[in-house]
Amino acid sequence: MARKKQEIQLQREIETQEEWEEVMAMEGLWLIDVYQEWCGPCQALVGNFRRLKNELGDNLLNFAIAKADTIDALEKYRGRCEPTFLFYAGGILTAYIHGANAPKVQRVITEQLAYEHKVLEGTADRKEVKDPVITRLQEIESERLEEEEAKQLALAAKFEKKEKMVTVAIIKPDAVVQGKAEEIMALIIEQGFEILTKETREITQEEAEALYAHLDNESYYDDIIKFITSGPSVLLVLTLGQSGDTAVDFFKMLIGPKEVEAAKEENPNCIRALFGEKGYQNAIHGSDSNEAALRELALLFPNFTVPTYMKKRLNIQKTLAIIKPEVYSKKDDIIAAIKQLNLNITMMKEIHLTKEQAAEFYKEHEQFGFFDALIDLMISGPMIALGLVGDEAITVWREKLGPDNVDEAIEKAPKSFRARFTGASGMNQFHGSISEEAAAKEIAFFFPIEQTVAMIKPNAMSHKDEIIEYIINSGYKIAAQTELVVSISLMSVLYPNVAGMDHFDELTNTLTSGPSLFMVLSREDAINGWRRDMGDADPAQAKEENPTSLRALYGTDIANNAVHGSASAEHAREEMIAVFGEALSFNEDGTLRGDEPKLDETAMVIEGERNEEVEPEGENKSEHQEVHHEQSDEHQKDVTPEEHDQPSEKKEEDNEQVISGEEKEVKADDQLEADEQLEAGEQLEAGETQQQASEAANNEQQNSQDNTPVEITDAANAEEQSAESLKPSEENKDEVQEMSDQNEISEQTEISEQTEHTNQEESPGQPDTSSLPEGSAEAETSGQPEISSSAEVSDASKDVEEELEPAKDEDSGAGLTEEHPANQDGADPTPSDAQSSDEQTQEVTTEEPKADVNETQTADTPKGMSYVC
Repeated sequence: MARKKQEIQLQREIETQEEWEEVMAMEGLWLIDVYQEWCGPCQALVGNFRRLKNELGDNLLNFAIAKADTIDALEKYRGRCEPTFLFYAGGILTAYIHGANAPKVQRVITEQLAYEHKVLEGTADRKEVKDPVITRLQEIESERLEEEEAKQLALAAKFEKKEKMVTVAIIKPDAVVQGKAEEIMALIIEQGFEILTKETREITQEEAEALYAHLDNESYYDDIIKFITSGPSVLLVLTLGQSGDTAVDFFKMLIGPKEVEAAKEENPNCIRALFGEKGYQNAIHGSDSNEAALRELALLFPNFTVPTYMKKRLNIQKTLAIIKPEVYSKKDDIIAAIKQLNLNITMMKEIHLTKEQAAEFYKEHEQFGFFDALIDLMISGPMIALGLVGDEAITVWREKLGPDNVDEAIEKAPKSFRARFTGASGMNQFHGSISEEAAAKEIAFFFPIEQTVAMIKPNAMSHKDEIIEYIINSGYKIAAQTELVVSISLMSVLYPNVAGMDHFDELTNTLTSGPSLFMVLSREDAINGWRRDMGDADPAQAKEENPTSLRALYGTDIANNAVHGSASAEHAREEMIAVFGEALSFNEDGTLRGDEPKLDETAMVIEGERNEEVEPEGENKSEHQEVHHEQSDEHQKDVTPEEHDQPSEKKEEDNEQVISGEEKEVKADDQLEADEQLEAGEQLEAGETQQQASEAANNEQQNSQDNTPVEITDAANAEEQSAESLKPSEENKDEVQEMSDQNEISEQTEISEQTEHTNQEESPGQPDTSSLPEGSAEAETSGQPEISSSAEVSDASKDVEEELEPAKDEDSGAGLTEEHPANQDGADPTPSDAQSSDEQTQEVTTEEPKADVNETQTADTPKGMSYVC
């Protein structure tokens, strides 16, 4: 007994959260052995603990054992069979040991005890640690919870909470009085209906009048009001199935016709035939429609909350389906089978692929061994491409196709398309897109986006909103629309082949009787798709062939068949011109190019973000496109700067001014005189070069003296810019001197080449490298303007006049360099462009044909282009 008491005294037992909290509040260092109930504490180290306690004799050292199963603070340690020792001081975890490592336990006890004394003495701060094992477990648990939450969110994204559809039933006073209510309810439940709520009470006069307001013109109205309020009724709210979508219709079938006599004749097993007496005393009332059910629910059960269910969100997708050549003969059966899949066939095209087309379509498979056989199959005969649209269309279609391998499809999915419809080659005979990205690409391959003109005729304008909703839900974009009354002249465009037919006069009277809504619809295969959506021209025929088509739904006869559509791409273009006044142009996504169209408010509401605003192009941009689209050279000559906006350089020389040749010479002489004084001491070494440059310029002037100078714009600013470019700054004087020696040899060669070139052309020019952007080829080569002598400056001044003279021949203009912007006003190069060739160390010209320097430069000339020799 004494030994047992000694053991208990050594290690305090902690089994509850309260006892744990009590220990945590005590002073001292606590070594706690955390154990599981099924395995108990670690007995192997108890002797070591006793020895340490006796040797150290420190009252701050305490030992305890804690049962993780019953202590909330140790919940994370539950289920671990590994010996675990936790060191606590002041309620804080200061150390931990996993495993029965006696030397380590002894060392940590000594260290922690010494440190705790320092803490109590105020010379150290207690530091909390985290057990990495538990931290990792917490991280794993956190990751698991996050994954679970992500799955829940993903699942929630696929589903939405919806109210169930309900129907209201009233077991009338006659059936209640006769005790038939319970029997009727049992029959209702037997048919699968769920009674959501039930009330037995009398219907008030106000409720009865509202309930039968639609009968207020009937002779028996007062009698039915008196009857329904004559005694207690049983009021029921019913639903059927998960969503209740069919509750109203199925309950109407269950109760039968309103007249008891008709019910007994037509459906003798219905409730009214079984329990009704005569006339309106038919035992039970049921809602006529979903709308009526909601009204009656609000009237009779104002405080009732309709239950909800999780409805899968629709994920409408497009996919491409291909019926390959070997099963083309079975196309009718295949298309009929596709229609059973709850997918809409919105596009369909029969085509015989060329080898190039097939190879392009399947180019991602060209590395596989079956590629050649696949191409041979695809070009062996006609095939059918279909655009399918529906909820999860890509997944649904691929699941119905079955495995790619025909043998596997026959074995594992015998009802799949690839198993049911096979060809002689043994290859599978169907294609389906694997993703939304692939579907978009493949659909565009066979069905490029096109436009058609659609018209809602006057007789269907009352259903305009419903038809627009149909259009948007069918994947069309309404690119443009307008509302107008059809004129006789427009009739001839809309119906060029109908004049003289029996119904032409009736059709004319119909279309001219009121406004029609014209729309330009954009979509893949829009022309054929819209004609399929309209249905047959005869609404009666449309109801038989395609009862969900627009003409089947809203048409009455051929003349009043609700909608119209273009017969072909050319017809659509003609109708656009006739209705909108011009052949409209469209962006790649099918939207109207240019200003945003004014669409019907209904279309904007239904389409939502799909009708995002098209950023209108500015006036300058649209005018630029209008003026310069496919202009001929002859037309460009007649265009003045005022006819369109010219692209501008950020320089003073773009400020347009007109000055005379005499004024230019005065400015140039004044500037050149100042330049000569500045440069005289720096350019003595280039005397011979100066003389040669002067002679070349004189020859050039003599060759062009018979030409009449022309006025140029912005010449005043250009002169200043030219002279300024010739004047070296303080920073580049030394550099100019160094460059002069290096360029002396090249200058003589260039001057002689210029002299020879001048005899061949009448108005040479050089790119102004001073205005080149940093990093351009010319700028890197030429660097700072090279000033060789004052004579060169004078020669450059003379070049100004010579370059103002137009070339005599249109074909003998200057070339274009890609390094310098042309004068934006269409005039000849400015003096800064006319520096002599000895100022350039490199000349870069394009292979473009030479243009007339007198010809107006249009806005189509890209920046970075100028006239040079």
